[in-house]
Amino acid sequence: GKVTEQAVKTAAAKAATFPFVELGLPHGVHEGVECYIVNPQSGKALDVTGSGTSNGTNVHLWTKNGTKAQRWIVQADGSIVNPNSNKALDVSGGGTMDGTNIQIWERNGSGAQTWIICRDGAIINRQSNKALDVCGGRGEDGTNIHLWEQNGSGAQKWAIVTA
Repeated sequence: GKVTEQAVKTAAAKAATFPFVELGLPHGVHEGVECYIVNPQSGKALDVTGSGTSNGTNVHLWTKNGTKAQRWIVQADGSIVNPNSNKALDVSGGGTMDGTNIQIWERNGSGAQTWIICRDGAIINRQSNKALDVCGGRGEDGTNIHLWEQNGSGAQKWAIVTA
């Protein structure tokens, strides 16, 4: 279901005390472990375009290929870090509107880099309360990732699997 603002605050408070109590991390995936974030609807992975390491490098869907561009580490502070660049999954400009782009950016602890991993597979940006979403629900390589109002669709479901 939809994550309410109160649920996000409650989950964040519990997670601060007991990391991942309210988070949907599967067995074997823990804070600090490299993992892939896969959209089950398409079978494709969250990928840093061109294995880029610069601030503002776009994040999109790509066929799972085992490269460092597709590896992520979920951190206890709610950030999701690409170990290849040591940069965080980030909402461009700290935006909160539907369609705001997702990129990597130097870790700064902001709400634009804080995520709630839900048991139903959604990954929610804490600042905007919007979901990590595959643009248009498409599955082609290069499909953009952006923020979108929570709707429970397959475009907003993610599986976290150890690398």
